[in-house]
Amino acid sequence: MGIKLENYKERLVDKTIALYLKTFKAIQIVGPKWCGKTWTSMNHGNSIVRLTDIEKRKLAILNPKVILKEDIPEVIDEWQLVPELWDAIRNECDLRTTKGNYILTGSTALLDKEAKSKIKHTGTGRIIKIKMFPMTTLELGKSLDYISLMDMYEEKEINKLQQILFYRELGVSLEQIKLILENPLFDEIEALKEHRIKLLEKQKQIDLLLKNVNKTIQLKEGEVKMSDREKFEGFKKNIIDTNEKKYGEEIREKYGNESIEKSNKKFQNMTEEDYNDFIKLGNEVNEKLLQAFN
Repeated sequence: MGIKLENYKERLVDKTIALYLKTFKAIQIVGPKWCGKTWTSMNHGNSIVRLTDIEKRKLAILNPKVILKEDIPEVIDEWQLVPELWDAIRNECDLRTTKGNYILTGSTALLDKEAKSKIKHTGTGRIIKIKMFPMTTLELGKSLDYISLMDMYEEKEINKLQQILFYRELGVSLEQIKLILENPLFDEIEALKEHRIKLLEKQKQIDLLLKNVNKTIQLKEGEVKMSDREKFEGFKKNIIDTNEKKYGEEIREKYGNESIEKSNKKFQNMTEEDYNDFIKLGNEVNEKLLQAFN
């Protein structure tokens, strides 16, 4: 597929264009001058109409539909020279069931007020826009498709990035991390020690969860029996983890990490009797509230 082009260099946008042509009825490639819009479009098209050709342009002005009958994907180069084409292509897309009918190139920035008034519809859902940029050093073959953080940053910046990742792992929001790191009293060594403590606590929680999972597997396979106490410990851990996933970031931002950790620890230390009393109290409160409002 494609108009035969010699020495065509693959572009980063090629995969996106190929995918969109299989998905949508028409695409519009936009970008700065000389970034390769026409050349790239031709590589994906089976025919081309150049509206810089005055005869083609006259024909398109007289009857836009006449030039929309070429092999698809049909490249319409510099479409903005005949703004009426936009609505004609939109209507043609509505009539067709095929995907990838047209590739429009050009710039809407060149349209003056009068030209824009000739476009009645937005083309939403029919003509999908793809942004294209000048060739990168990767596309020119002058760089690799990976980067090294160690080459890009100094050791101080790498350490700061590490701190950010640690805090994010602990569920701290980016806003809070910014305040912590910009605090003039921030102590990097103390922060690392704190991270170590938190990670060790998390490791204990994970070890406990793994232990319960392994015991559950063994229980299901008939190898061992799990005590009610062990089941209850796993049950509490599951509640904490579920709550953390759903509301962790929100409640930590509102009440602070220390308060949430204390609350989780208190819940984890509950006996089954404490938990049942807690649930019973909650049910009683709900019943009284319902009675008060009825």
